[in-house]
Amino acid sequence: MELNFNSVETIPMLNASAAFKTDSGKVFKEDVDIVPTIIDKSLSYVPWGGDNNMLYHIIDLIESDETLATCQMFNAEVCYGSGLQYNTDSCGGDVKREVEDFLLDNALPSYFLGVCQDFKHFAEIPEQARQPVAFRDRG
Repeated sequence: MELNFNSVETIPMLNASAAFKTDSGKVFKEDVDIVPTIIDKSLSYVPWGGDNNMLYHIIDLIESDETLATCQMFNAEVCYGSGLQYNTDSCGGDVKREVEDFLLDNALPSYFLGVCQDFKHFAEIPEQARQPVAFRDRG
């Protein structure tokens, strides 16, 4: 039996369960110093972990715990709400057709749900940084 150390596990042949907790500082401890990667004079970024794959490690940990994965999916679906909606009521026929053609070729609801999952898994947005999102027509 493989134990998941961020969960509650049933103890075989006993009417009992055990809760396991791991210090996240030890799980995500890096063997290398994480320093910004410089692209050019005006552009640099800080990698996600020593190998720049920490996001994948976090997803693996989440998916290895059925309860946590279910809760995270529920949270993402709450963010998703009634989904991505568009309104072409005030647009002309050509624009309506273009929007409908675009939506046939692009799975926007699936993409939007994925974005909501990313927010729930990785985003810690400070209150002062939260701004309404506005989209502008660049055409």
